[in-house]
Parts: sequence; structure tokens; C-alpha cells
Amino acid sequence: MQYGLTPPSAKGYTGPTMSGHTTTIGADTRLSGSISGNGELAVHGAVNGDVHLEGDLTVADSGSVDGDVTAAKLALDGHVSGGVRARQVELGSKARLSGTVDSPRISIHPSARVDARFDMPLSLPRHIGSGRR
Repeated sequence: MQYGLTPPSAKGYTGPTMSGHTTTIGADTRLSGSISGNGELAVHGAVNGDVHLEGDLTVADSGSVDGDVTAAKLALDGHVSGGVRARQVELGSKARLSGTVDSPRISIHPSARVDARFDMPLSLPRHIGSGRR
């Protein structure tokens, strides 16, 4: 089931994409309130509230989320302001992120604008910190 006026492919969206069934919030849509679900979500409009998904979240260059995000994967080319928790975060060339990020895998395009604190697990080689060389 898709919501919004136009599917991403009709708008010429060329940013990060996910496979499978995706619910879409269209570019002309503004939503206030929390969103939760098991599937994937593509935001081309504006969400003012938290987004908690078992699946992946794509925020297109025309999209924004003002709230906390929890998802399996966040592919961002738009704007997110809030805390992000995901197994994987991809910040595209037009991404704007402010808040905190808790993820073990993060990729950031050089043109992305980021004002965030990152919490990532760090695995050091065994010889570092052991006093041995």
C-alpha cells in the first residue's frame, strides 16, 4: 500500500533505494505524529514526529523528519533532526543531519552536511591496549 501522490520513480528520484514493498509519503504531504511499522518507508514530504521501523527508511532530498528515527537502515538524502538508531546509515550528497547517530555502519558522502554526535562500536586490534607489540 502506498500513500502520497506520486511514487518515487515518477518524480525522477535517483537517491538511495531499498528493495521490497515500500510505503511512500509524497512530496506534497505533511504528517504530524509518530510512525511505526514492520515494512519500509520512503519520505518525500515532511514528518513531524518519531519514526520507528523494523524495515528500512529512505528520506529523499525533498523529505524531512523532525523526530527520532529507529530503522534497520537509514538512507538519507533529505533532512533529519533528532536521534538516529540503525544498523546501517547512508548519508547521500544532499543529506542534512543534526542530532545523534547510534550505528555500527555509517557512510557519509563528502557533500553531506552533518552536525551530530556519533556513537559507534570500536574494535581495536588485540595488540593495541595490551601493552604488547
